[in-house]
Amino acid sequence: QIWLRGVEKVLAMRTARMEEHPELTHRLLRALYRAGVAFVDPARREEIAAILAGPDYLDGSATLIGHAISDRIVFAQGAAPIDVPDFMFQH
Repeated sequence: QIWLRGVEKVLAMRTARMEEHPELTHRLLRALYRAGVAFVDPARREEIAAILAGPDYLDGSATLIGHAISDRIVFAQGAAPIDVPDFMFQH
C-alpha cells in the first residue's frame, strides 16, 4: 500500500545485443506479453499459483499465493482475505 502499482521487475538488455538479435528480442517480448496475459486470466489462477508455490519459485502455499495474485490478501493467520485493489499489478 506504500507504492501501489510500483515497478518491481525489469527486463534490461544492452542496445547492441537487441540490435544484433532483433528477431530474438521480439520473440522474447512477445513471450513475456503472452505470459502476462495468461497470468491475469482468472481461469488459470490455481494453475499459476501451484507453479509459483513450487520449490523452484516461491516454495510456499499455493492458497496464499492465489490470494495475493487475485488481490485478496490474508493479513493474519486464520483471518479472511481482504480485497486490496492493485495489490499486485501484473499486466
